[in-house]
This record gives sequence, C-alpha cells and structure tokens, in this order.
Amino acid sequence: MPPFFPPAFAASEQPGISIAAMTCMKIAISQWQGRISPVFDVAQRALLIDLPDDRDRHPHSEMGREQVLFTSRTPFERCRELLRIDAYTLICGAVSLLLETELSHAGIRVIGFICGDVEAVIEAFKTNRLNDPALHMPGRMKMNRQAWPNQPTHGMRRSVFPNNRHKRQ
Repeated sequence: MPPFFPPAFAASEQPGISIAAMTCMKIAISQWQGRISPVFDVAQRALLIDLPDDRDRHPHSEMGREQVLFTSRTPFERCRELLRIDAYTLICGAVSLLLETELSHAGIRVIGFICGDVEAVIEAFKTNRLNDPALHMPGRMKMNRQAWPNQPTHGMRRSVFPNNRHKRQ
C-alpha cells in the first residue's frame, strides 16, 4: 500500500509525481462469472480495485487489482472480511438489510442494486456514471429502498415531526 499523503501533498497537486505515489481508495465489487453478483450476501468472490482518490483528474487509472475469496457465511463475518481488506466502497447487486446496515455502521459505502458486466461497472464508477439505468437491477426504484412503503429506511431515521414542521423557515 502506498504511503499516505495529506491532501496538500497529494500527487495530483504536484506535477511530475507518478500516479503510484497518490493516495488510493479501495473498492470491492462482488462478482460472479464476470458479472456483478446478484446477491452479495452469498457471493463467493469480489474484485478489489485500488483507485486514486483523485478520480476526476485520472478517471481511467488503476493502482492495482486482486481477487478476494469470501469464506464467511454470516453478515457480521462478511463485514469483518471487507474491513480486513480495507474496502472503502462496495458495489454489489442485492444486499440484505442486516448486512447493508452493518457495512454502513462500519464506514463502508454500499452501492447496491447494480448489475451488468464487471468491466462496464468499473468504468461507470470511475467516470461517475453509475446512475445509468442500464446498470440498475430490474425493479429498482428511483428512490432506492427508502421509496418502498412500510419498509425500514435502511439507516435513515424517519422524522418524528409530521409534515416536516420542524424545518426552519
């Protein structure tokens, strides 16, 4: 893993410094036969990709890739495995509420309900195009899970104030 550079000293700010000297962000992408795994809770493998933090300046660069095999069966063990490999973001298909909540509480950003070819999803992530409907699982609503009636809000607390009367004018 490359050394940590404070933002003021990041390679993107200094001309002539190689991309290998940049700080990185690790994303884990659950995969099955070259496509996004349909259900992360039972996925057996993931692709771990090191991307530079400054994706805007270097949208197509990668610092490394590796395959990760999951051995865990419970949501808590699965979360620990992602923490062990230092994943910052998880891109996956469907994910259970329990596992999604556990990952969010552990500080791992979950981008769920994504489908398609792994390489197409990686390219879309690098160029901030994961909102393309072609990459969304069938049946995904625009508001994600929070739009489903009578369902928990997945880490988002419902307002105790009816009609948002608590907002300042």
